[in-house]
Amino acid sequence: MTAAAGQGGRRGVFMIMQLFEAKRRGFTFIEVMVVVVTIALLAGVILPAFVPRRKTGGHRIHCVSNLKQIGLAMRMFSNDHDDKFPWATPGAKGGSMEYSNSVEVFRHYLAVSNELTTPKVLLCPEETTRVRVNEWKDLSNTNISYFAGLDADEGKPNSLLSGDRTLSIGSNAWSGVMVITGSSSLRVLPGLHANGINIGLGDGSAQQMTEQGIQKLISEMNELPVKVVVP
Repeated sequence: MTAAAGQGGRRGVFMIMQLFEAKRRGFTFIEVMVVVVTIALLAGVILPAFVPRRKTGGHRIHCVSNLKQIGLAMRMFSNDHDDKFPWATPGAKGGSMEYSNSVEVFRHYLAVSNELTTPKVLLCPEETTRVRVNEWKDLSNTNISYFAGLDADEGKPNSLLSGDRTLSIGSNAWSGVMVITGSSSLRVLPGLHANGINIGLGDGSAQQMTEQGIQKLISEMNELPVKVVVP
């Protein structure tokens, strides 16, 4: 409790004692009003000290950090595989090309398990419906918050590499392969971050965007459509 709250408490006790004293000799209207106002002020000082604050801003920054780690892992994989990301690399060479049209997003992230070291970074700290796992052998779509950009390329810095699963076409939550064209009604749905989405790009960077921002990014791309797969 803060010093201000402590002082407020002492003042409150003093006023309550005055209330009992006034009760013996009869209340006046002014005395009653003073006590009521004092109790209201006291509650305003003390109660906020016991109410936890949700640090949503910190969670969103943590999510951006996750996407940067994913971007770095993908680029490390690319450097060892002819400048190609897992979905463009055959399984025989350690990639996930065979799953490029599959709903199993986790296959693409399993391909970078050596570079990423832990599957924990695949879950946004704002998640309430999915579960973090500690071991790669336990990984499935239910442990992942981020889509994979199947047309991402290290040579295309602004290509969609990864991002929040709240990206959708239309107003319904999306799961599976999504083909984004210039006429797609791209939306960011509620679920992770209020009024925005976190995106990882082909150059390994990550940033926060609004719905309008991601729409603008897509509209400025020279090569459409863009294919992503959402867990």
